[in-house]
Amino acid sequence: MSELEVIRDLLVEHRGEENAITSHEIATILGIDEDDTHPKARHLIKKCIEKYNLPVSGDDNGYYYMTDRADLDRYVNNLNGRIAKIAERRDMV
Repeated sequence: MSELEVIRDLLVEHRGEENAITSHEIATILGIDEDDTHPKARHLIKKCIEKYNLPVSGDDNGYYYMTDRADLDRYVNNLNGRIAKIAERRDMV
């Protein structure tokens, strides 16, 4: 099984916000040894979501497969908040 297939299966198993899995946990399962920000694991997670067109949300608690409209709304609100903060920093510069 490829790394992306393993990640896909992990993400599908972790349904709903309360069952989030962290990039650290995914890196550990894959045997990836990296720093605290887990750039390789996060890159693979992104590739996996794109390849398999998965409805996955990510926040400070980890990644999870969205199961309902409330999950989607929370994620969109989270993204909008991040966009606003980035715009504020851009404007300060």
